[in-house]
Amino acid sequence: MTKLVVLELIGNSIDRGFDSTLEVGEVGERPQLRERGTLPANPQLQETLQYWESCYGVLDRARGSLRRLKPKGISYGNERDRCLALAQELEGQFEAWLASDTFRQIDRRLREAVSPDEEIRLAIASDLSDLRKLPWHLWDFCRRYPNVEATFAPLTGTTPISSSEERESILKILAILGNDDGIDIEADRRFLETLPGTEITFLVSPQRQAIHDRLWEKHWDIIFFAGHSQTENDIGTIYINRDECLTLDELRYGLQKAITGGLQLAIFNSCDGLGLAKALGDCAIPHTIVMREKVPDAVAQAFLKGFLAAFSQGKGFHASVREARERLQGMEDRFPCASWLPAIVQHPDAVPPVWRSPSIDRNDILTCWRERVRKNAGKAIAGVAMVGVSIVLNGWGRETLGGWLHQQGWDRYRASEQAAAEEWWRWTLRVNPQRRATLLMLGHLYEQSGDEAAAEQLYQQAARRGLPVAYRKLAQLMLRRGGDASQAAAWAERGLALLSPDLPPEKSGRAELLTTLAWARWQQGLVAEATVLLDEVLTSPKEVAAARCLYGAISNDLGLRQEARDFWQQCAEGANSLDLDEERWRERALQELKWFERSE
Repeated sequence: MTKLVVLELIGNSIDRGFDSTLEVGEVGERPQLRERGTLPANPQLQETLQYWESCYGVLDRARGSLRRLKPKGISYGNERDRCLALAQELEGQFEAWLASDTFRQIDRRLREAVSPDEEIRLAIASDLSDLRKLPWHLWDFCRRYPNVEATFAPLTGTTPISSSEERESILKILAILGNDDGIDIEADRRFLETLPGTEITFLVSPQRQAIHDRLWEKHWDIIFFAGHSQTENDIGTIYINRDECLTLDELRYGLQKAITGGLQLAIFNSCDGLGLAKALGDCAIPHTIVMREKVPDAVAQAFLKGFLAAFSQGKGFHASVREARERLQGMEDRFPCASWLPAIVQHPDAVPPVWRSPSIDRNDILTCWRERVRKNAGKAIAGVAMVGVSIVLNGWGRETLGGWLHQQGWDRYRASEQAAAEEWWRWTLRVNPQRRATLLMLGHLYEQSGDEAAAEQLYQQAARRGLPVAYRKLAQLMLRRGGDASQAAAWAERGLALLSPDLPPEKSGRAELLTTLAWARWQQGLVAEATVLLDEVLTSPKEVAAARCLYGAISNDLGLRQEARDFWQQCAEGANSLDLDEERWRERALQELKWFERSE
């Protein structure tokens, strides 16, 4: 079973440090380990990283001048030596930073939770681009554990989706060959044409409209780009021909169409690609491979050949990237830090792509398996499910099957069969670990049973996948325990920011999130702000009993006893006793009303 390791780093800069949270568990299961720590402020590391970037840029420009002009006597030997010296200094400072006392417990617990022979997916979750520029592959943990390749993930965002449409057995690649000024992208084309089991469409120095048309017209498994690109202020730009450039935001609708159709991987064999990865992450593409900095032509070609050669022969996605990246070390006498350049950016819950075999009809297998589960659900669901999961995890039907399994759990839950609901939802997550609705409902089930710690972990996973209601549940848990009201308010605000503007007010969840935010503001002592939020809820189309109960508590604090009693009465009468949250507020309202009766 593959282990999923998520290291969240919360902070705005290296020179100020980070709050760190480690989660370790089986893919598709609740984390078995959660550990907190910090990475201390390190201005020296920040400064060395900036110096190394600057020196690397000078080396790249010197190399470019030598390649174009080739005059006698020009050498970039001094720049190369300085770049290597700064790289060694950066490596030493980075390793010392990860060995800090405040981070040592995370490192130790991580090594206790996984073994070197396990397959490990490591996600460094942060929105700070400087963290993604650091050489995480040089972390001692990554060096000593051969089956792990560090990836980068956003702290929040939209969960990648899987297409439910029928897929063909041939892997479809859209290869965009852009501005080739000073580089040889024809070498990439020649290699792509040799790949087995593929159908490749080449767009050579295309116009903008041609790219849009191709994204809309067909389903793609992989998008590949070779040419010039750059990142400025975290915004990535690709140069599609000698006269035009595009930000990926200008391709947003076409990319979303491609992702809906099953796009799993984007490869940018071009320079300075972290901004491109950020834009693709906003679109919810599952996996992206980019180059952190300027990349020499020969390095880009060698990586592409090494990765696709391993991947097309059946090696795992992350293992193929690691193998191809490490092979670049043989070029570092000519191209310093070449093995630092390739990087994977992906959502933590994205299921790694596979190079599909044309001989397997996965849709037929999926249909047969679903019928077997339907017939045997009452007898031996676990045994049958193990067969099905092993098949589905190598196929493309996770979204469809995951939805079916989730519905089975929901039907049991509505029939008050909690144990059966839990079983179905746990199998849902084995098939589709990224299904956030299942994580939420399983967390809700545990919260109902009194296991708030397990519920909190599931809510956190659902929140990380961008589910607004999960942030509300986290905030409510913290407020009920008398925890940090400021953190609860931040969670409620994050949930509000993620709400879809397309949903009607009564279905969007906005009223419930505003009520939770008002609760947090009241606990912070911001009574005026809390009442403004509650006024908005009470005038919305959605009736939220908790809002009236909160208004009762605030009115009581202000000495408005009759108003408080009226609000508590409305809450007690309007709360849905079948809803866990509303039932809690109803009980609070009834207690307050009894107090009024005794005091009269």
